[in-house]
Amino acid sequence: MSGIEWTCCECENKYTASTGDVDERMCDECLNHEDEFGKPLGFEPKELIKEINLGNEVICDGCNGPYDDDKMDGGVIMGSGAYCQQCADKYNYESTADEVMDKNKTFQQNVLDFRKRMTGSSDGIMRIYTME
Repeated sequence: MSGIEWTCCECENKYTASTGDVDERMCDECLNHEDEFGKPLGFEPKELIKEINLGNEVICDGCNGPYDDDKMDGGVIMGSGAYCQQCADKYNYESTADEVMDKNKTFQQNVLDFRKRMTGSSDGIMRIYTME
């Protein structure tokens, strides 16, 4: 990640890998203002526009690789993102991860188990709301 610069979508400060902020969406300070589902605190949805059930679809938030069945084991959870073991190794995410997933289970099974623990369902549910 060296040389990559990104801007936090919340506070709009600029960051690089040297700052220790590895999320690439929100800085660590702003990321800590999310609830357990990755939704920023204070977010007040007005109207549900669409709900999409992704079922057991699992995609790495780092490389966007689709992972199903037994393609890879392990992985990590950082904030509301799931990263495959290949990305975790490449970017040393295990040292800053919120959760290091079981390397005796597939990435897909780990993510499905995480969803179940956090939401009560292993389905990936995406909800789109208006904010006005």
